[in-house]
Parts: sequence; C-alpha cells; structure tokens
Amino acid sequence: SEVRTSRMGTAISAGVPKLWKALRGKGWSQGDLAAALSTTTSLVNRWLHGDRRPGRRFAREIERV
Repeated sequence: SEVRTSRMGTAISAGVPKLWKALRGKGWSQGDLAAALSTTTSLVNRWLHGDRRPGRRFAREIERV
C-alpha cells in the first residue's frame, strides 16, 4: 500500500483520512472540531496534515465527538 507523507516528510497515520472524512460528514470545519475539543484550530490542522498525532486524551475525545 502507498505510504502518504506529511508536509514535514513524515509518514501520515492511517487515521488522518478518516478524520477528514468525519469532518466532511458532519459538515464541520477545523475550527468546529477545535471548539468541540477545547483546543486550537492550529493543532487540529497539524493533525489533519499529518504533522502531529493526537495524544491518547484527544484521540478518545475525537472518537466521542
């Protein structure tokens, strides 16, 4: 299978496309997800572009929302 890389050149987690799809399915923006998680849009953007991975706490919260 193809390995996608982030803007920083690191491998992108398999969960990233699922997160994009979930946002589109809900009609949410990155800001909407950030607000629901009480975090910054910048951090959500880094997750979505594969530059960072959500920690355990945020991963659970993402599943919840």
